[in-house]
Amino acid sequence: MPTPSPAPAARLHVALLQAFPDGRVTIRDESARHRRHAEAHDGGHLRATVVSRAFEGLPPLARHRLLHRRLPPLAELGVHSLALRLKAPGEEIPPSTPPPSTEDHP
Repeated sequence: MPTPSPAPAARLHVALLQAFPDGRVTIRDESARHRRHAEAHDGGHLRATVVSRAFEGLPPLARHRLLHRRLPPLAELGVHSLALRLKAPGEEIPPSTPPPSTEDHP
């Protein structure tokens, strides 16, 4: 009996840690939000945050290009959709920033 392959989130997590050995990696599977898509049945809609020194001094587009150069093709990992947050150590990753207050402050 063949061994089942790991879920796309697990495969992506391993690939990101191999690509960025110093990195802190978190993966969130958002496939349930896309359950009407044919590709979402086994977890192909993911959101990843990677914090690595490799991103220091790079603008966002260069960070994304670097990540994609270091990873195998996403389809090989079973990833249909991937949202990324790529940060260097020390950069803040706010959970969500509330809109500024419109009240006057004395």
